[in-house]
Amino acid sequence: MKHLKTKLITLLLTSILSTLNTANAGNPEALAAYKAGDYATAYKEFSRQAKRGDAFAQANLGLMYSNGQGVPQNYELAMSWFDKAAEQGDVSAQYCIGVMYHKGQGVAQDFAQAISWYNKAAELGHAQAQTNIGTLYYTGQGVPKDEIKAAIWFAKAAEQKHESAIYNLGVMYKEGQGVAQNPVVALALFELIATDPASNGAKAKAVAITRMGPKQVESATQLAAEIVKPGNFSKAIALALKESK
Repeated sequence: MKHLKTKLITLLLTSILSTLNTANAGNPEALAAYKAGDYATAYKEFSRQAKRGDAFAQANLGLMYSNGQGVPQNYELAMSWFDKAAEQGDVSAQYCIGVMYHKGQGVAQDFAQAISWYNKAAELGHAQAQTNIGTLYYTGQGVPKDEIKAAIWFAKAAEQKHESAIYNLGVMYKEGQGVAQNPVVALALFELIATDPASNGAKAKAVAITRMGPKQVESATQLAAEIVKPGNFSKAIALALKESK
């Protein structure tokens, strides 16, 4: 139990600033160059567009400074470009500012500011922001510790098939943290993300099965099949919980 709880926290806190913002791409040349690993060209193109006020380019220029791709890593400049994009409502930039405050990169670490910015992105449906809010509620950083709210935020992201959120929601159902303990629901969630044998989901699934009977395992498999149906995530889990009472 303790092992899985620790993994829940670590998994979320390391899911930071790793992917390029590809939403509403306004510069296909820069995006193509970035994907090809030609960071010098990507930086040149993003810089040109960012200086003209393009929010997409500004957000991705900030990401390149944050990751040190094509330029020396500079968190202060990254934050500056994220700010410009966020002012125009760029959801990825809002999320990244939350990350910067969360990690104390380019700014003093401030969990309250982190959750404020994550909320802006989460309200626009950003799944990783929703997951990170769940993390902060789970750990009690920037907000009072609240496992119920943590589970709610994990569920929002899990509905969007965010694997980290699905895993952590599964852990919470397994441990009875913030939700009623239910090993069948937990196993069903682990099954959804157990495609890679080396994944956390697969490992958690293997452990869970050893502690359950054949009928429970069968019920979990059936529930997993219902959960993946479009728009049925919350409904399927709610029905399973009702039937288990």
